[in-house]
Amino acid sequence: MCGNGSWACILVAALAGWSGCGSNYRCTGSAILCESFTPAYCENVSGCVAGDVCGLYSSDGPAQACAAKAVAATCLAPRCSWSGSACLDICGTVNDMQTCYSIHSTEKTNPPVNYVWECLWVHCHGTPAKTVCSDYSNDSCPRELGCSVEKVNAF
Repeated sequence: MCGNGSWACILVAALAGWSGCGSNYRCTGSAILCESFTPAYCENVSGCVAGDVCGLYSSDGPAQACAAKAVAATCLAPRCSWSGSACLDICGTVNDMQTCYSIHSTEKTNPPVNYVWECLWVHCHGTPAKTVCSDYSNDSCPRELGCSVEKVNAF
């Protein structure tokens, strides 16, 4: 296609190098959680609601979430409680901060730093419309949510 170093081939190669051929940019960062925002900023994040609540936080994954339990036999105390036709987490029934912080599992994570699950009092709750930075385009990558545009190698 290119013959003996023609100026067109040299120009194409130079442009490919300048444009970052072999790499691209992506909006990256940690998971976006409503709980990490102040009440004043909370309302700016679609899906988040400002207000004090006691919420369940666990290190053992979404499969253990109370809402994922479809039958009473799998909705186990003390983390969960069966109510009518749904499995609810015990933290959602607590209305005061002191009681909230007193509820947690007896088992700890490995290394034993945190409880496997615990109730935490938060001032912003809900589920953001976009839960990870990569859900955003580079042009709309929100720094205020902890995201940043970074170069990522394609190879």
